Amino acid sequence: MVTKRVNVLWAILGVVGGMAVGAWYMGSRIQSPAEMAARTAAPEPSAILVPVESRALSSDIVTRGTVRFGLPQPISIAPSTVKGGVGLISSLPRPNSNFGEGEVILSASGRPVFVLSGAAPAFRDMAPGASGADVRQLEEALARLGFNPGTVDGNYDQKTSAAVERLYQKAGWDAFGPTREQRAAVAALEREWSDASRAQLAAEATRETAVRAVAAARAIAEQNTRQAALDSAVRVGDSRQLADARAGKSLALETERARASHSATAASADVATQIADRALIVLDPRQTETARAAAEAKLKVARAAQRKAKLEADLAIKTAEREAGLAEGRIQVAEAAVKAARLEGERSMRAAQEQQTLAEFDVQVASERAGRLERELVAARAKLGAATSLKLVFHRYADNAKDEALMREYAASLGFLFNPVWAYVTSVERVMAIRSGREIYADDNALLDRLAMPFGEALDIVGQEPMSTCYHKTDRLVIDPKGQVMLCCASSGHPSNVVGDFLGEPFTEIEERMERHSLCGACMQQGVPNYFLFSETGERGFDEAAQKRRHHHESVC
Repeated sequence: MVTKRVNVLWAILGVVGGMAVGAWYMGSRIQSPAEMAARTAAPEPSAILVPVESRALSSDIVTRGTVRFGLPQPISIAPSTVKGGVGLISSLPRPNSNFGEGEVILSASGRPVFVLSGAAPAFRDMAPGASGADVRQLEEALARLGFNPGTVDGNYDQKTSAAVERLYQKAGWDAFGPTREQRAAVAALEREWSDASRAQLAAEATRETAVRAVAAARAIAEQNTRQAALDSAVRVGDSRQLADARAGKSLALETERARASHSATAASADVATQIADRALIVLDPRQTETARAAAEAKLKVARAAQRKAKLEADLAIKTAEREAGLAEGRIQVAEAAVKAARLEGERSMRAAQEQQTLAEFDVQVASERAGRLERELVAARAKLGAATSLKLVFHRYADNAKDEALMREYAASLGFLFNPVWAYVTSVERVMAIRSGREIYADDNALLDRLAMPFGEALDIVGQEPMSTCYHKTDRLVIDPKGQVMLCCASSGHPSNVVGDFLGEPFTEIEERMERHSLCGACMQQGVPNYFLFSETGERGFDEAAQKRRHHHESVC
């Protein structure tokens, strides 16, 4: 009974709910005339905002047609003096292939031909040392392809060469290099040229020796002639003695005769004295027998001395007569000695002069051979694509601005590159010592006064940029004549800066010693490598400061 009542209740609630929903729906559908008028009325006027853009108006046209390749385009490959032999196309591109800049389109004689954009085709071999519009075009293409060729200035330098090598490597090819036969030929020419250069130096040294030998022979001849004349004067005497000797009136003979006469007279007087003394002793009965014997002995000695004096005088006179007789012979001998000395000197000088002439001829021959081999070597290197450029580095000081134009012209006349840089203090040790004030000498002060870039200002600039790597070590290798590797090109040649033997030690060990060297840490911490770099490049305000001091110096002077 209860369940029936619940069901009736739910039915009543459902009917009531349905009626309520129906009433709501009918109420929402019924509108008054005012509501209908408001709903259909025009809206109030207001601004309408829309975005505005600038673009080209275009329309697409769809049409039908046939697409095909155009006419064949001829490709010409300039002949090469570097690559010998006839050029043969060894690979061709596939039909319908597309190529972008920097890609290899074909290969000729085993070498790639790259596609590069440019206004003019390549017409020659380009190698280090070449310059021109075609080189600039190559550098621009390399820069577009992401291979940094350095400064795009139309000069084929080491950076350009490195960029070309990277282009080849990316394309899967080895960069062009000389063949083994070409390298052997160039090496042979280098050896011959080196031998010829040494022979030229030896010939020049021999010539210098010959020149000195001529001077020595002339001096020796003059000395020998003077010595012979002096000996002649000593032997013969002065002109009066020579005339007396030739006239038979020898002063030496007269002297000996007078000495003999004096000796004979003295001896006779002594004998007479001894005779008188003996007579007195004999006649005196008071004298003893001993006294008489002594007087007799003295008389005998006096007579013996008389005979001795006579013999010596006769010998001296004969000797003087013989010397007088030989005087003419001695004169002739002395004159002959002088003449012989003069002739010997002339002969020695002629021999030395002949040696000098031969030495000069040898120098001429050696110089011509060395010059010929040098020209052949330059030509051979040019065929290999190798070139050596010589650079004249001009150090700019505050007081030498007028010399720069002259040196630039001189370098151009020699075919050298001209590289002006601001003068700086070297070596690393000197820079650090002067900066700290430990060791400053008179020469240092003179140099600091001449520098265009003030030393203190330069170090203040580079000191603001500590360095972690040094291009002096990473980009350069310094080897002394003994094959020893030095720390860097900016350090001094002190034995403490020797870091290894180039031929006797692994290079990795040498590099480790460089990294551990005590000088490097302090040098990089103070930015000294940049002092050298900015002085050469003029970066970081070096150019402005140096030019300002130069102008001030010129105005003062």
